[in-house]
Amino acid sequence: MHTHVPYKPVQQSFVLIVEPMAETRIRIAKALQRTGIRVIAVGSGFDALDVSQGLGEPALAIVELSLPDMSGLELTTRLHKLKPCPVIITTSDSNPKLAAD
Repeated sequence: MHTHVPYKPVQQSFVLIVEPMAETRIRIAKALQRTGIRVIAVGSGFDALDVSQGLGEPALAIVELSLPDMSGLELTTRLHKLKPCPVIITTSDSNPKLAAD
């Protein structure tokens, strides 16, 4: 007698890039992809939350601090509730006070 075991696809890990500037987003994604890393890159916090719903847990999230729809810190908190993962926060703002906060 054979027992049927349902097939569960293995979800490949990935790096989630959340960067509103398309040129920067593409540059980071291409650099990571050249090393064989799977990348999902989006331009806003809500896009990041949408794609994270159906995907496996990211191995890493790279999040711009200033997003068009929410702060990078707010997104990090929301992502952590969905899919906890390490996060690197970037900023294109040259304000030293902002970087220190």
